[in-house]
Amino acid sequence: MSNTPYHGKEISADTYAALTRHQFNLESLGDKLQRIENTTAAMKDKWRRGDEAMRDFTGTWFNKFKEEMDTCFRTSPSSQHYKTKHLQSQAK
Repeated sequence: MSNTPYHGKEISADTYAALTRHQFNLESLGDKLQRIENTTAAMKDKWRRGDEAMRDFTGTWFNKFKEEMDTCFRTSPSSQHYKTKHLQSQAK
């Protein structure tokens, strides 16, 4: 018998071995859970950085496209005059 106390009683060697085995299994599960947590945190960080990169790319692309459109299709002063008169007539 083991001299490990179990609620004031001694336990058998088999019970002690089973408890030790279960304790080891629980520690192993704890290690696995910690690795999963670390991996999950790393993946979330990668996704976040990927999302930021995609937003940066999309924003840059949109601004570049807008600049090209403004360059290709410049508005003439007469169209600005029409636009102003049109808006004024709608406001009345």
